[in-house]
Amino acid sequence: GAVRKPLRKLVASARVIAQGNLQEPIGVDSDDEAGQLQRALGEMQENLRQMITIIRQESEELHDTSQSIGQTSQSIVDGASQQADSATS
Repeated sequence: GAVRKPLRKLVASARVIAQGNLQEPIGVDSDDEAGQLQRALGEMQENLRQMITIIRQESEELHDTSQSIGQTSQSIVDGASQQADSATS
């Protein structure tokens, strides 16, 4: 009855988050313990969303840095090869 309905909603909200859906809003229906848990789930959802955003940004930066290092390494190899060719000519 009165306890099962809020629990079902909480379980459904937790499952939505567990499946990776961080966009679906979690409604808060009350100020009791169930409502507090709904708020906590909403905060967790928002924190996960922010962490994923940061991870994506840092991943892009790492990718860019990696490409830059690769280009620099290739330039060094090319320069060393040219010097070796000049030394043997």
